[in-house]
Amino acid sequence: MRFLILIIASFALFANTANAATISFNPTAPTTLGSSVNIDLVISGLGNGVAPSLGAFAVDIAYDNAIIGFNSVTYSDFLGTAGIDSSFFTTSVAGLLTLDNFSFLSSATLDTLQGASFTLATVSFNSLSVGTSTLAITPLDISDALGNSLTVGTQTIDGSVQVINATTPVPAPSILLLLIPVLGLFGMKKVRFA
Repeated sequence: MRFLILIIASFALFANTANAATISFNPTAPTTLGSSVNIDLVISGLGNGVAPSLGAFAVDIAYDNAIIGFNSVTYSDFLGTAGIDSSFFTTSVAGLLTLDNFSFLSSATLDTLQGASFTLATVSFNSLSVGTSTLAITPLDISDALGNSLTVGTQTIDGSVQVINATTPVPAPSILLLLIPVLGLFGMKKVRFA
């Protein structure tokens, strides 16, 4: 009996790790104060053109609203065309952004649309002050095309946005300023020979 329980527990553990997915941000270069930055939210670890494919996701993204402010989000078409083949919902309160997208497409269509890794959404932030803001991902719901939960848990990779001061370029001297000493030398030579 104990052996049977051990086998069942092993299969359950294997089933959860077989459908493991990772949600992360693509790394970004530092952005200058006063500009905006676009960051891709990416999922990986799915089937490449086969099950499991993603059918729905909901994530919270916590950020430092003293350094960056939410501007906009664009959902990718890998769950279908937003507003036609999929339903999306975005909320933003100070320092917390919630992204939610649910597909109406069949599992076969989603399998065809999706690779093993793809962009879920592109989030745009405005830079407000100098510093670094962590982008902490909390998965609320990650499910496959059949509605089965995919294991995400600790398999999230947080990102960050670094805001730096814009460097002030040192103005190059005008070419005329560089020629004044040369013209002065020619003038002095002309006076000596006269």
